[in-house]
Amino acid sequence: VIPAMMRSPLALLLCQSCLVLQASGSACALDDWLGDQPESGFHVVCVSDGRAQVYPSADRQKQFDIEEISDGKSLMKSVFSRVRRVSKISFAHEGTTLEYRNQKPGMFWPDGTNHFGPLADGTYLIFEAGLWRWPPIRVGFERTLESAKIITISCRPAVFQVVVDQAWHVTLRDHVLPSATPLFHKSLAGDLGGEGGDSDVRTSETAWLSYARSPLLKKQESLTSEMLRIPLKHFETNLQVVRYGPEQFYDSHRDYWDPREFPGHSWTDQNGRWHNRFATVLWYLQNPEKGGDTWFPRAGGGDPPWGDWAACDERGSKVPARNGTAVLFYSLLSTGELDEYSWHCGCPVHEGTKIAANSWVWSGVYPGRNRNDEP
Repeated sequence: VIPAMMRSPLALLLCQSCLVLQASGSACALDDWLGDQPESGFHVVCVSDGRAQVYPSADRQKQFDIEEISDGKSLMKSVFSRVRRVSKISFAHEGTTLEYRNQKPGMFWPDGTNHFGPLADGTYLIFEAGLWRWPPIRVGFERTLESAKIITISCRPAVFQVVVDQAWHVTLRDHVLPSATPLFHKSLAGDLGGEGGDSDVRTSETAWLSYARSPLLKKQESLTSEMLRIPLKHFETNLQVVRYGPEQFYDSHRDYWDPREFPGHSWTDQNGRWHNRFATVLWYLQNPEKGGDTWFPRAGGGDPPWGDWAACDERGSKVPARNGTAVLFYSLLSTGELDEYSWHCGCPVHEGTKIAANSWVWSGVYPGRNRNDEP
């Protein structure tokens, strides 16, 4: 509790800085990981001199200490003796419960390296769903990565604008786009397995490119894996390229599959654990002259845009279609549960042509991938 005499903006800022220094000494930089709001399923740990200070749900206000830790496995065991983990993903459906074993939790260095061995002093990040998930921190927060910068657009759902370096943009523009052009056909409203039919909710054209098609597409895949800190074994094997002409759009939809809508499908991977789309990166290859934004109508906590699926109005948040950028968003929470706020819409193009490409990542090993596949 902060005394009343210390509640001025300057005092609060100083107090927060003191919290970071007290927690970390010289070992941890916590401001990159502790945001303005708690995040269930994401736990931040500062290890110093054989002790750990744990921030469950990345919450500054709920810190606790663990004494005499030795390695990553013992640290995880101690954390989850104090923090209730989402070990099963459950859905109520027609009087029954659909239930799936969650993925095993993962612990990482800040550089994204998975770590369970001996502990050195420093910061460790635990994700209950097992995969790295960039914490949004706050709207406007920026991170500079190896080949890109990511900027937080929304915290719930977690949405980021990605700005890639020039070399990466040239790969997208000069190879992915020409490769897709002769392959475009009318987009279908998706169903499981990519099946579907003509629909007035999606009026674009689609082409599919296997990452194995060329060295440059494999480079695109590897760069995406590096940016997301997620191994290739979780990636869909094809890049989906979509083209929108004037007044074409894709109504508000979700990239995850809700088991309540497809109860007969097995939502588990080869290890028998929860398996669904985890993240999407939508790459802008050619921006239109007007329109074509990606709209997140539920950003900030709003309702789905019932009956107004392509309104693209002031509700929620939008990410503009700009060459050399992408949209990154997560369909699952750090707990592994569905993020039902991740509805999004490909807004109508009003002038020109928009071409974009989807990279999709799953919570488990994607069918056809080798479980030992790494970036």
